[in-house]
Amino acid sequence: METAIKFLVDKNVDKIGLIVIEKNKVAYELYKKRGFIKENTIIEWIEL
Repeated sequence: METAIKFLVDKNVDKIGLIVIEKNKVAYELYKKRGFIKENTIIEWIEL
C-alpha cells in the first residue's frame, strides 16, 4: 500500500478513494491509521 500511495503522491494525485466493506474492521483500522477518513457509507450493493 505504501508503494501505491507514494506512486500517486509522486504523480500529484491529491485524493485517493477506497471502498471497504464495513464489517472488515481490520482493513478499516489499517486505512484509518494511514490517514484515510470515512466520507460515505454505501447502504446497498448490487452485483451482476
